[in-house]
Amino acid sequence: MAIRDGPRELKFVLQLLREDALDVFSNNGDTMQRKLFTSFLALPVLLLACGEKPTIDDTCEDYGTCDFDGDGWGRADGDCNDDDASVNPGADEVWYDGVDQDCSGTSDYDADEDGFDVEDDCDDDDSFVTGELDWYFDGDGDGFGTDSSVIWACDAPGVAWVDLASDCDDSDANTFPGAPEIAGDGVDQDCDGQDSGFGNENGNGSSDIGTK
Repeated sequence: MAIRDGPRELKFVLQLLREDALDVFSNNGDTMQRKLFTSFLALPVLLLACGEKPTIDDTCEDYGTCDFDGDGWGRADGDCNDDDASVNPGADEVWYDGVDQDCSGTSDYDADEDGFDVEDDCDDDDSFVTGELDWYFDGDGDGFGTDSSVIWACDAPGVAWVDLASDCDDSDANTFPGAPEIAGDGVDQDCDGQDSGFGNENGNGSSDIGTK
């Protein structure tokens, strides 16, 4: 018997209370006490019948398959809030309102779903653009900056800032990682930590020029 059939239960309870009231005046003390006790037990049912009716369908026997908000999705279908018809796995997400309308379980502040919330994302409409980058000062204009001069920002602070580092001599535009190496000149053009080349005296791939 569903609670939503409240008027039927209300009529029954009222009839029971009426009979109890008559018994108070017509029966002995023991019967009167029993009837009064029954009336007190029936009072919560009366209050519940008069109150707000739950929306549970009489035909819904499995709580997981119930659709309490009538949006066509139950908890077993992935409805993460079955008290709100605007929230279900088929709903359109409204970003940045703090509500997970489509029940994706992801952050409501990450519209491009790249793992960075809007406050930390340089472009929350582009999943290929994420958080702020390291920008390095490039003093010689060769496209590589030094590790010791870095700024964290979405965009380059100026034309002299690049996103590549490890320049071992930022005063020489011919010296940077990957630059052509001039063997045996005593300069580490490609920033690999040695002046390498072929045809050097010791034949080990590194230059010992200037040393004995």
